[in-house]
Amino acid sequence: MLKNIFKRGSKLMMAAAMASVVALPLVGSEAEAARGNTQSVFRNVLSSNNIPYTIDEDNDIRISVGDITVYVSINNSDDVVLVWGWIPTSLPRSRWNSACVTCNELNSKLDTQVWLDSDGDIRCQWVFDTDDIAVSPAVAEAAVSRVLNGLQEVKKAFGR
Repeated sequence: MLKNIFKRGSKLMMAAAMASVVALPLVGSEAEAARGNTQSVFRNVLSSNNIPYTIDEDNDIRISVGDITVYVSINNSDDVVLVWGWIPTSLPRSRWNSACVTCNELNSKLDTQVWLDSDGDIRCQWVFDTDDIAVSPAVAEAAVSRVLNGLQEVKKAFGR
């Protein structure tokens, strides 16, 4: 399963994973429990795949793989999971225009959000709504895989 987390997940895999989760919406206290359980689902997936992580001061999950850092942020009040990461590039301003073109090409190829931030680092994220649903391990794995693999593609595109 560890090998799969670094392979680029297909849209079909993501659709199947999401379909397996959205069978019936949860209501009331079930919905509250689902939101509170989301982080433990992500932690269990990472632990079972022997992927080291820490919990930061904002209660986000932090994953470091070489020079790639990925966070899993779960906003219980908005019922949103944000999986995002970055690669430090130290691109000089003179290369930012071409870097933005490359990011746009990656956006359409990867079906994730890739952009150059104000520090000149390349960021990648995938966001999904968890309103009234429980997140399955397959969805958690696919979300982390999508961002890790996206950042691996960013490294290739930028020759790193």
